[in-house]
Formats: sequence, structure tokens, C-alpha cells
Amino acid sequence: MSSSSTGSGLSHPPVRRGSRGAYRLVRTPPARMDPPPLDAAQRPVVEHGSGPLLVLAGPGTGKTTTLVESVAARIARGGDPERILVLSFSRKAAVEL
Repeated sequence: MSSSSTGSGLSHPPVRRGSRGAYRLVRTPPARMDPPPLDAAQRPVVEHGSGPLLVLAGPGTGKTTTLVESVAARIARGGDPERILVLSFSRKAAVEL
């Protein structure tokens, strides 16, 4: 794998080669990104004030995005990150024909 990739749109500094043939990878700071747009069903989850919250949703509904944005919003409002627990699971149903 190369330290620079073409077509990804990311700019990485060159890999530094050490005197013993070792490579040193240099961490680059992540680019600033705007939060993703939330739909009308996701917004109340993110704006939920305090206390436990259960979110039930099907595949492709944006559960992970909603959970990440909810945690980020709670921390931005002064919530203690050490007191936030997020549990997520995926259950695939098998169908026999």
C-alpha cells in the first residue's frame, strides 16, 4: 500500500524513509467536515436532551449517522463523554426459498 493514493482527493505528506530501511508514517490532521444533513426523523434523536434513548430503525435509515451526531451534540452541550454509552447491533434475517 502506498502512502499517497491517486483519486482519493486526500493530500498526504510523503512517507519518510529511515536510515535502516524502515518507514515512518506521519499522521495528518483530519480535514474539517460539516455535519451531515439530518432528516425530520433523525433531528429529534439528535436534539434529545438527556437520559436514556432507544432508537429503532431498519437498514439504510441512517442509524449510525444519527447515533454519532447525537453523541457529538450531547458532548457539545457539555455532556461528559465518559458517561455516554452507545450500543448498536445488526441482525440479518435469513430467508430460505
